[in-house]
Amino acid sequence: FVSLVFLIILILYTYDYRSSNSLKNKLYTFNLWFVFAQIILSILSILGIQYYAQTPLLLNHVIQILYFLSVPLLPTFVFLYVVSVIWERVPKLDTYMKLIVLPNILYFIYVLTNPLTNLIYSFNDTGAFILGEGVLFIYLFSNIYIVSIIASIFIGRKRIHKDIKRVLLVFPVIMIAAQVFQFILPHVILTGAAATIGLLIVYLFFQNNIIYMDPLTGIKNRKAFTRDMNVHVNSQNSIEVILISMDDFKDVNDQHGHLIGDATLKYISEALIKVTVDAE
Repeated sequence: FVSLVFLIILILYTYDYRSSNSLKNKLYTFNLWFVFAQIILSILSILGIQYYAQTPLLLNHVIQILYFLSVPLLPTFVFLYVVSVIWERVPKLDTYMKLIVLPNILYFIYVLTNPLTNLIYSFNDTGAFILGEGVLFIYLFSNIYIVSIIASIFIGRKRIHKDIKRVLLVFPVIMIAAQVFQFILPHVILTGAAATIGLLIVYLFFQNNIIYMDPLTGIKNRKAFTRDMNVHVNSQNSIEVILISMDDFKDVNDQHGHLIGDATLKYISEALIKVTVDAE
């Protein structure tokens, strides 16, 4: 019941991002729907293990295989999302992301052949679920992507604002904690679902903070400006707007490169923030 409530709330939250065509927001929405599916698979997996006597063996096999297939996909998709936030303006980003997903093909083969190898799990003569030693590989494979998330944040730390960097680091921390909890208590009902819901809460917190923030400078973007203007217009409050134009900024990028251009934008933004704070 709790999971269903969260699903409804999160579906309503995703509606606000449907108008955005940016890659990071598309990946955000995709991640939400994927986690919805993983919550359901987690519940079905635990129920299949707990009530194996009432669950047809073939159906239980299908449920467990689908669940184990989904386990490393969450850190994979979060990794893609983190990459899209850090390197949003990098050319051919889609090509790099396809390479990131490729190792999952080998993992899929490993899981799909489990009915023959019984490395991940098996069922005894009574239909009871038995966890195999090969399940350790699943956690290892997932942690490769979690470590990759941390490495990406470190490598791209100069491309994003420090506040966004800190929030991005929350992802791998919660994923590791959720994996440890699931590994220690694999048969607790809704353990996987609860861990996934926790990830969703953090995910929403992160997205709601950055959807109105420029990832490079950390200041509010045009979407935030439009939102705030609508609030002021509807409330009929008097406001003052200052327009600042950066003449010939394109020449900075063309002559000195995008890194210098990014540094210039950050410097100007920090100066504007200081002036605004001092004025207040």
